[in-house]
Parts: sequence; structure tokens; C-alpha cells
Amino acid sequence: MLDIYTQRLAERTNALGAAERLYNFVSSLRVVVFLLLVACTWWGYLNDHLVLEAFAPALGFVALLVWHEHVHRARRRSQMACAFYQRGLDRLSGAWVGKGPSGDAHVPLGHPYAFDVDAFGRASGHSSG
Repeated sequence: MLDIYTQRLAERTNALGAAERLYNFVSSLRVVVFLLLVACTWWGYLNDHLVLEAFAPALGFVALLVWHEHVHRARRRSQMACAFYQRGLDRLSGAWVGKGPSGDAHVPLGHPYAFDVDAFGRASGHSSG
């Protein structure tokens, strides 16, 4: 099981790297197209035919916004997959203790036995017990 999780984490990490590179590329491309849109809009304003010069860059910018959202979601899925397999590896190796949510919000305040049963103890993610 450890080998499978290690292999899948490596695959997901590679996919995350590719998603990060694509995300950064689309971000840069959006900046370039936006500057082109501003330049074309200014040129069209000066030459009294604003719509013609700004139409193509505006359309391209909107298309990049849609594509960037798609890439952002794919990148987020890759991040969550990496975190999933890393948590699985932590569990398999015993390194997960104390890394989860503490559960302090569920401990009844002032209850005399709340910490005696260790329902929210170190092995359940509680970081101080």
C-alpha cells in the first residue's frame, strides 16, 4: 500500500507541476492581452473607431478568463490530490498524529470528563494532548 501511495503522490505531484506551469503561462498571457486591449482601445479612441480595434483583444481576454478559471480548478484538484496522498502516506508511516483538526470546538466546556476519555486527544488530531 505504501508503494502505491508513493507512486500516486509522485504522479499527482508531476501533474501539479504541469498545472502550475500552465496556470502561470495563462496568467502572463492575460496580462499581455490586457495590455494589448488597452493599447488597441487607446488607438481606436484616437482614430474614432474604438469598437473595431478593441473587439478582438476584448474577445481574447474574455476567452482567457474562462480558460484561466478552468486551469485554476484543475490546479486546485491537483493540490487536493497531492494533499490526500500525503495524508495517506502520513497515516501509513504513523506520522499523522497531531496533524488533523484539534476538535476543540466539540469539547463541552466545563465538563469534568471531557479530557479524561481522550476523545479529542493526540491520536485524534488534538495537538496539545
